[in-house]
Amino acid sequence: MLNERYAKLLLESVQTVNVIKELKRNVKTLFDVYSEKETFEILTSLARVGEPFASISKIDKKVEVSWNIENVVRFIKDTIIPNTLLLDYKDRDVIELLMFSMEFAFSMLEGNTKATKTQKGFRERNRDVETVMVNTFVGLIGEVGLRKFLKEKFSVEIELDRSIGTDISQYKSDIVNSNKPVSIKTTPNLKAVWAECPIGYDVGVFVKVSVPEAVFINALAQVCAFRKLVDFSKQVLGESHILKNIEHRLYYDKCGAIKNVIKCFICGYMETEGLEPTEKGEKLLYLGEVKEKRYLLEFTKLKSAEKDWKIFVERFLS
Repeated sequence: MLNERYAKLLLESVQTVNVIKELKRNVKTLFDVYSEKETFEILTSLARVGEPFASISKIDKKVEVSWNIENVVRFIKDTIIPNTLLLDYKDRDVIELLMFSMEFAFSMLEGNTKATKTQKGFRERNRDVETVMVNTFVGLIGEVGLRKFLKEKFSVEIELDRSIGTDISQYKSDIVNSNKPVSIKTTPNLKAVWAECPIGYDVGVFVKVSVPEAVFINALAQVCAFRKLVDFSKQVLGESHILKNIEHRLYYDKCGAIKNVIKCFICGYMETEGLEPTEKGEKLLYLGEVKEKRYLLEFTKLKSAEKDWKIFVERFLS
């Protein structure tokens, strides 16, 4: 298994550094969106997939990697770049999800939602509201990315499920206006390999995201809530060096304008008909033990080309 320690050694190898240089020469647009750190994580995911992107061998503490640069460049050009889009805190759907995440967190901790395994775990561990908010937001931001992707690429509107309550059917589609049950799964791990879809769904969409830290602090800065807090603090505390610094940042830096964006890579989708689900208890590289029976597929094997998305729209949204 290429664990985190070996992954770090892999990324420090001369061959991987050469791949980065090659990408900067041939796929400059990648670095207009993804940072070098994020690019390393993307390369880690491709290395973990193995063929046709790379072959890895390790002897003791040394990691050897043989990259197929041509295939790496092709996948990035044909799949990652066209299927990546940016979201910021001014997008209507992002603001709506922020509000939903807040309400969902309070409702869940009060016991007013369906107790899934994840939610039950949150309750049992007495997780704080902010943690639940962030986890909900990150877990659903891929849906917002898919909505924007389909609207921009194919002029198709999808309605996302934003209901909160205990009366939820077992296989409720994440896309309300789809004609088949569709599951949308989001991971904040760009290094992830396995796309997943629960049993009972006809289609599983997989999205990787890179979300800036302090999601809700960024949102507060965007709407200038910090500015009001500083004004209030000045009335109570008077002038101070710290308050002057913060005041300058908020008043003269466009109220703490968000320079970071949420990056969504719409990896693709799988149709579950004909696929064999992975059984509970089975162990997979880079995932570990499968906690429940579900469909799992390497993200590079998902349907992701433009023609595939046209079929998705025609078959499941018409």
